[in-house]
Amino acid sequence: INKNLINQLNKITRELSSIKTGTKEWINKNIIKMNIEKKLFQSNPEYEPKLVSKIEVANNMPENSILIEYQAYYKFLDNPKSNKRNSFSSEKRYLAFLLKPNGSSEAIDLGNADEIDKNIKSALLNIREFPEKSEELFDKISDSILDPINKYLEGINTVFISPDSEINLVPFSALNAPNSQKYLNEIYDMRLLTTGRDLIDRNFINKTSNNKSIIIANPYFGNADYLNSESKKTKRSGQFPLIKWEALNGTKNEGESIKKIINGNLIMGIDATESYLFEQKKPKILHIASHSYYFDLNEIDNIHPLKRSGVVLAGANNKFKTGEQDGYLTALEITTMDLLGTEMVVISGCESGKGIFTGTTGDGIYGLKRAIAVSGAQSSLLSLWKVNDEGTAKFMEYFYRKLKAGSSKVDALRDTQSFFRNHPDKSLRTPFIWAAFQLTGDWEPIKL
Repeated sequence: INKNLINQLNKITRELSSIKTGTKEWINKNIIKMNIEKKLFQSNPEYEPKLVSKIEVANNMPENSILIEYQAYYKFLDNPKSNKRNSFSSEKRYLAFLLKPNGSSEAIDLGNADEIDKNIKSALLNIREFPEKSEELFDKISDSILDPINKYLEGINTVFISPDSEINLVPFSALNAPNSQKYLNEIYDMRLLTTGRDLIDRNFINKTSNNKSIIIANPYFGNADYLNSESKKTKRSGQFPLIKWEALNGTKNEGESIKKIINGNLIMGIDATESYLFEQKKPKILHIASHSYYFDLNEIDNIHPLKRSGVVLAGANNKFKTGEQDGYLTALEITTMDLLGTEMVVISGCESGKGIFTGTTGDGIYGLKRAIAVSGAQSSLLSLWKVNDEGTAKFMEYFYRKLKAGSSKVDALRDTQSFFRNHPDKSLRTPFIWAAFQLTGDWEPIKL
């Protein structure tokens, strides 16, 4: 492997993550990135990439199903002085690629992405304080990304969705199905994938771990902020950098409840450290109930994309170090964990499903979701916004009880969402509670 080219590629990728999309600098650096990738490929002729045909994917789809792969793209611009296309348009657009089990496919142009992205960002910003406004925006998002493909959903039972760019942040459980007052997952068996190729690679399901599950909860962040007030309601903060992290009393109850349900190893307080996690191999389920964080370009720049997301563990307030331990488990560090065979990773904290978009297309979202997939885990359950501590604890307990009863992961999540939509406590009926968590990857049951 040409390490020099690898280093150049990593450097240009980091630079792209901090440049505004569509600018002249962004366009020029994208061209440089493409040339580096071309040289890298040419310098490794012994490497034969596995190309996947749509027929291979279609052959792994059940009857009466459809795969929807969303793709952000920028048009190439023709150079009037040559026959080559050597520049990008600054207009971002979305496509929806559709595939059915018989191999038939369609590509639907969804148009300019600006309005769609704007509605997604606004819906997430309003979800806590103005849920009614968010629901109006969810309807607009559904009109933009689902209505144009409505005619292809006739006779469909199962919908596989592979999002791209800002669509990664759409809470699909909160979207109405086209021409319906029912939610999408009330009509269809909805399954989120990283890519359609995941349907081919599902042979990993037989390689599940028999190790005990691990539950990390209520880490001791440090003396300065270890708050014991049971009455204080806090959010699992997604803000970074922070000098102080407040204790999350709801995570203690969450951890204890889940331990009883799945009989896992519960680690709390000063023991909930990075070093403990790195010593563990292939837990059946890894559940972390703590602060998680994501910080964007306005908060910090010039940093590896996978260092923008992470989980806060013991000692973060005191900034103590034992070797590389500092109380922050970054997404980049998670990629080095051995989770091959782990059936599900749950990050029960704020904005654990968010990440940075590199500015290029096809690279997806750089954050905890990507890191967990790289580590080998079969699925992830992550949040799209800053969640409520106590509400999340109740949500997770109900979800795990459904799993324990034999429901598949996707059915357990759908049933939990349905229960909370009609919860006896009206304060828990808001999409701020029930639509926050999104399952990506394998959807099968877990034997507990």
